[in-house]
Amino acid sequence: MKKSLIITFIFSSIIWSCKTANTGSTDKLEGLALMEKSCYSCHSPDASLENRLAPPIIAVKMHYKTSGVSKEDFVNSITAYVKKPEEANSKMKGAINRFGVMPKILISQKKLEAIAAYLYENDPPKPDWFDEHHQQEQKGQMGMDKPKYGQLGKQYASETQQALGQNLMKAMGSGGPVHAVEFCNTKAYPLTDSMALALDAKIKRVSDKARNPENKANEVQLAIIQKMKAELAEGNQPKPAMIHEGNSVIGHYPIVTKGLCLSCHGTEVSVNLKAKINELYPNDEATGYSENELRGLWVVEMNKN
Repeated sequence: MKKSLIITFIFSSIIWSCKTANTGSTDKLEGLALMEKSCYSCHSPDASLENRLAPPIIAVKMHYKTSGVSKEDFVNSITAYVKKPEEANSKMKGAINRFGVMPKILISQKKLEAIAAYLYENDPPKPDWFDEHHQQEQKGQMGMDKPKYGQLGKQYASETQQALGQNLMKAMGSGGPVHAVEFCNTKAYPLTDSMALALDAKIKRVSDKARNPENKANEVQLAIIQKMKAELAEGNQPKPAMIHEGNSVIGHYPIVTKGLCLSCHGTEVSVNLKAKINELYPNDEATGYSENELRGLWVVEMNKN
């Protein structure tokens, strides 16, 4: 009888341990899946240094999980900012100066806490450029030297894309993809022009599959697009192309399709959105893309000093 009780106790303990282990594993997988679905459109570890809408998730963790911070405090700080995205609630003032305050997203408290708990206990993947960039920031070397034209044009393209992306996300959040297309139709050009004026450069977007006919690439730009597509196909990051013309330097920088772009430019566009696109852009060619495909170029024309 005693032996039977011991065996029963051991067996029950094993079952309990398995249940506990499985629950932890499930929680971890759930937190990862929720983070990838809810956060990576803007905080993707695959976004390049120049072509991003927000800091990568690893940077968020580094700013919030400082020495001595408990899991409870970490989760509370993350959820407080996401539920009420205001500068006063953020621990990333530099990111806000560069990217602005994040738009409010629709996510339940339970899911948000699951994401934050996962992030506290696990390190998300780092972008390839992150360590070097972080070291430069730590040393205070960023922006001390006057950048060359290639770097300067890349900075201008990045700042303009961020401005467009932030406003596009707000439009998406307030009225969905249909409202976002309406925003692009009426506001994208004025916003790009205002950025160009502020940066003292000529800035535009071009594509071999344009939505707006005014964005159609010329022969030189088409050749650059084809070259960059070939680089992507070989698994390499497309390199900017610089052209010197008289007193100007013209930089060409890749626009690579991200997850956020696919609602309006992907292979599965909703019926209502397709109708709105056809109404605003009768000659639209800018659909059928997949993630990480080249969708066009930023063209930045700068005066030589």
